[in-house]
Amino acid sequence: MSSDLNGWFTIRFFHHGAGKDRLMRDALMPALAGLRAGGQVRAAFLQRHWLRGPHVQVNVQLAAPDALPGVTEALRTAGLDWWAAHGPLEDLPADEYLRRFASVGQAELVTEPLLPLVPGGTVTTGPLRMREEMFGGPSGAATARAFWNDTQDVLRAALDPRAQQEGRVPTFLRWAFTFAHAFEGLGEEAFCSVPSVGLTFKSHAEAYFFNGNESLRAPFEHKRLQAAGLIERLYLEAREPDRELRQLRAAFRDAYGRIMEDLAAQTLRLPTTLEYHEMEGEDARPLTETLSSWHAGLADPDSDLSRLSREPEIVARRLIVNLMYQQMITAGGRALDRLFVCHVASRTIEDAFRDQAWTAPRPRPVTPRAALAGTL
Repeated sequence: MSSDLNGWFTIRFFHHGAGKDRLMRDALMPALAGLRAGGQVRAAFLQRHWLRGPHVQVNVQLAAPDALPGVTEALRTAGLDWWAAHGPLEDLPADEYLRRFASVGQAELVTEPLLPLVPGGTVTTGPLRMREEMFGGPSGAATARAFWNDTQDVLRAALDPRAQQEGRVPTFLRWAFTFAHAFEGLGEEAFCSVPSVGLTFKSHAEAYFFNGNESLRAPFEHKRLQAAGLIERLYLEAREPDRELRQLRAAFRDAYGRIMEDLAAQTLRLPTTLEYHEMEGEDARPLTETLSSWHAGLADPDSDLSRLSREPEIVARRLIVNLMYQQMITAGGRALDRLFVCHVASRTIEDAFRDQAWTAPRPRPVTPRAALAGTL
């Protein structure tokens, strides 16, 4: 399947200091709404990025090739006017930038040098670049773009000052619990139930603890127990979602349907854990050192865990949950926020379905290609 990135462009707003939430919410999103209403933009999504300096990307699919100058100028004017109204821009020194943002910059799905820095207050335009193989190929990358486009109102709500007064983590927990309930009725119950989705959060929490800081587990669990009442309320809200969460749920289900069709047609193939590991280059730790005790079965292609990780429903959700994580980043989430959300979501689902057996893989022969398909 060929790429369909033609017609997609990225306008970058380099903003080294605080205030990117307001830049997105108060300047770029209203400008985009006008461009959509005027028929110049078919689809669009905002993201935070860090390569060559912290910046906000506005990724747009043009309605026509000749729309680019007008779209760029409208967005550029909105950004420059907002900057002019909110004081001087900060410029990070290169050493400070590397200290604060090298790890997140290197983790992005576009490969280019971290330096030289682009000065704050700069606006650049160019074709959208995506490492489509990281999304399973062009069809998976198209699903990612559609999901991010479809959840811009959800992102806008997360950037609203009223939501931020409560804190980002409750918002992200709402998203995670909505994800947990989103796939019911879309296939075999064993592979679309809330407990089966909970395995995804369990897998990611255990991987983060093992490869990050195991000492966080106890304080995170203490914090979870202290907030038990709030967490229960958020979990129940996701079962009967409001308009915003219904929109998010619909986006999850739409992405899931597209990915399942692509998997059946063999037009999408996500990289295995081994292939992801090889992409990290020579400095990566040996793969066996990155597997927690919970994930040890992934080293054996015949284990239940390894076989389960290759079930199409699990593969589809593995891609979708990472699209949700990207939206968390754009909404201002930190790596620790995501770790805490995964821990809370997995423990909440475990408590809610304590008497239900774990999801088991389908009984079928294991193919030689199976090795190390990835975390759940």
